[in-house]
Amino acid sequence: REFGASTALGVMFAMIISMTFLPAVLSFLKVKKVKVNQRGIEDNWVTKFMDKLGGFVLKREKLILAFGAVVILASLVAIPKLHREVDYTSYFEKDSEIRQSEELLEQKMGGAIPIQLFVKGDMKNPFVLKEMIRFEKYLESLPNINDPQSIADLICEMNWVVNGHRTIPETKEGVANLWFFIEGNEVLDQLIHNEATEGLIQAKMGSVNTKKAIAAVDAVEDYLRHHLKTNLVEVRISQANGQLAERLQRERVAGIVSKIKWDIRKRGVNEQIPDADLGKVITAALLAGQKRFDEADIKVVEQKIADYFFSGKADLQIESEKVVAGVINEIGKRLQNSRLNEEAIIAILKRNLPQEAYVEDPEVLEYVAESISAIISEEVRWARVNQLVENLKPLLPRNLRNDKTFLEDLRDDVWEINEDWIAVESSQYPSLFSTKNNPGKAVTKLAVWQTGIPLIYKELDRKIMRSQSVGLAIAVFLVFVLLTIRLKSLVGGIISVVPTILAILANFLLMAILKIPLDELTILIGNIAMGVGIDYAIHFITRFKVEFAKSNNELEALDRTLETTGKAIMINAVTVMMGFLVLVIGDLVPMKWFGYLLAITMVTSAWGAVTILPALILITRAKCIGNFSTFAAAVVGGTDTVIDRAKARVKKTQK
Repeated sequence: REFGASTALGVMFAMIISMTFLPAVLSFLKVKKVKVNQRGIEDNWVTKFMDKLGGFVLKREKLILAFGAVVILASLVAIPKLHREVDYTSYFEKDSEIRQSEELLEQKMGGAIPIQLFVKGDMKNPFVLKEMIRFEKYLESLPNINDPQSIADLICEMNWVVNGHRTIPETKEGVANLWFFIEGNEVLDQLIHNEATEGLIQAKMGSVNTKKAIAAVDAVEDYLRHHLKTNLVEVRISQANGQLAERLQRERVAGIVSKIKWDIRKRGVNEQIPDADLGKVITAALLAGQKRFDEADIKVVEQKIADYFFSGKADLQIESEKVVAGVINEIGKRLQNSRLNEEAIIAILKRNLPQEAYVEDPEVLEYVAESISAIISEEVRWARVNQLVENLKPLLPRNLRNDKTFLEDLRDDVWEINEDWIAVESSQYPSLFSTKNNPGKAVTKLAVWQTGIPLIYKELDRKIMRSQSVGLAIAVFLVFVLLTIRLKSLVGGIISVVPTILAILANFLLMAILKIPLDELTILIGNIAMGVGIDYAIHFITRFKVEFAKSNNELEALDRTLETTGKAIMINAVTVMMGFLVLVIGDLVPMKWFGYLLAITMVTSAWGAVTILPALILITRAKCIGNFSTFAAAVVGGTDTVIDRAKARVKKTQK
């Protein structure tokens, strides 16, 4: 708006100065004597060139218009291929420090452009946190989005420290236990707000290219609109009926498959793995239940129980290695054939521990049995997950089958097979709200909004494109209406704007050929060309009408118009072109392109005014210009005859 207003004011002030101050100054200057031709026009090489140009236009008007038509058709084909993007690093030369620093950040640090997503929901609810983790995995799978983090990541990291896997606990109690360790940490102020009912997902954009940023924004928006669960209902699968349980298991499998494929895509692997194949293996693991312990699993359990007794954290302190070894050996033997509940563990403890160790506090055996049972249960889950990972490996891309970090992510992805609770979208499960046998809980709300620089890029691009496109269309229409009124002819209005439109299309054609992006600067060229080019057309038509009314001779009118106004148009175009070419010596690359394109547009606008416009006048013989009846009658004898007769009349008049 400011650019348009300031430009309009500048044009108005230039008009006032040209009509007042400039004539006053010229009145004090002496008029230099110049060599003139027979018609009283300054005789120089420019005048001679314009004379030849007039003859060419009069003889080849159809060829000129055919060339214009080719340009229009080529432009219509090329314009859809214009790429609307801006890479802000390309604004600087390759050896500039700013560009090199930004490229280093993109290559080594994941980028410098922040992405923020505002999350509203209960940040201590495990299923809200699970949705956030799921969303972050999707973000990482997108090109140019790196390092997402949120409060959910802190919970996962803490769970890894405590339990060995980066996952969100299944229950609120589990989340609360981990939350205790991060309570009071300064980083929480950056990730959550308002008593943990609002949160932030942060990530980095790996490029300052607006096309890539807009693609990322669109991909995120698509996920939020179609895949994010916003009304969560917590359901316990073991308490659901048969059909509902099967449906819930299928949803769980689909969720795990999605996470696996996102982790694969995150590593730049585009190999397609059928969802059905992954789903079959995961479903089989779910149906198989607990994995039977093998010798390696038992050794892991025995080592963890030994670490428990000798770590100082055990509820019952036993210094005798022999006693501990007896407990471990008996537990190991029992695990080869069956599972152990807490009662069986208590019995083993009583058989192996001296009575004086627990006689004063018999309940301590229950605490110890509970801890050992938890160790065994955890190892059962790990064994199940590890077995599933082994079964999935043949389906994975070869370069990822032994990738340590990927396999860790894969174990975290499939950990859900050990969980009984699942959160589903309430709108897809209306049966969960029935009054009888309702296994669901209350609805938990979740909402996510995009914020940050990439979203600003998209909105800026949309508004600039829309405003400039609409502005250019309105400018063309208003100019057409005003010229139609001025010339009192619809045809006159059309032929007046055609050369300028052709110059604008030629500019876009050149941009498509040279692969120059359509950005905040280059999109302004069309409006500038409209403002400048239409001046040339108005000057030419006005002068041609005057000269044609004087002589009623199309060649003489064309010659005199080109020798006077046409020469002024070309000089003006060259002068303005040189002014815009000053931009090419700047440091910003887009400003250089802007200068080149504007310079070329000035030339094409002027050339269209002195070739396309007179050709259109001669072809259409528009009545708003003058009476072409004599010219039309002479056309029968050929264009050369017209020129010869016109020249003869000119010579006769001069004598």
